[in-house]
Amino acid sequence: MKSAVLTTFFLFLLSLFILSLTPYPLKKKITDTEFRYEFYTVVKSPKAKPGRYYYWFKAGAIHTTQSGAAGEVLDGGFEKFFLSNQLAEKGSFTTGLKTGPWQSWHNNGTLATVTQWEKGLQSGKYYEYNETGTIVKTGQYRFGKKHGRWIHFITGDTLYFKKDILLPKKKTKEEEKQVRHHKNMRQQQQQLDAKKIRL
Repeated sequence: MKSAVLTTFFLFLLSLFILSLTPYPLKKKITDTEFRYEFYTVVKSPKAKPGRYYYWFKAGAIHTTQSGAAGEVLDGGFEKFFLSNQLAEKGSFTTGLKTGPWQSWHNNGTLATVTQWEKGLQSGKYYEYNETGTIVKTGQYRFGKKHGRWIHFITGDTLYFKKDILLPKKKTKEEEKQVRHHKNMRQQQQQLDAKKIRL
């Protein structure tokens, strides 16, 4: 009986010790001159991945560095508010890296951006809105780089990217038809000029 109680007590102490070694999120609330922040941190040093931006907390402020961290890394839900208590940005971190859906808002409460993150890199659809809620820009990221079709609704431009490199503009069917027409006209003119020279 005595040994069973001692064994149970020993297992309880061992489980408490193991839990104390496991980092658990700590909720933080800070304010600067422009925003108020609510977020979670863990005391953990991530294995830094090159080119990724890590978000971490130290000395009462949130810091961002490329390929490393030097404080408590943000881990879990993140909310940023204007001083008026209007939501400014919301998302989630995993070991200092942005992950999952992120949204930001204008000061008047209208949606500003919607984007998707995966292990610290933008990946997926991107939407940008003006202060009246009208969509301004849409596109897609792949591994942190612009990829595919990007539409700028204000300017009416449609741009194409591959791995963040702007590709030459694709011609519409009407533009291709005009190019073929002009090419045929040049060929006909050259043929006529050649006949005039022979005569």
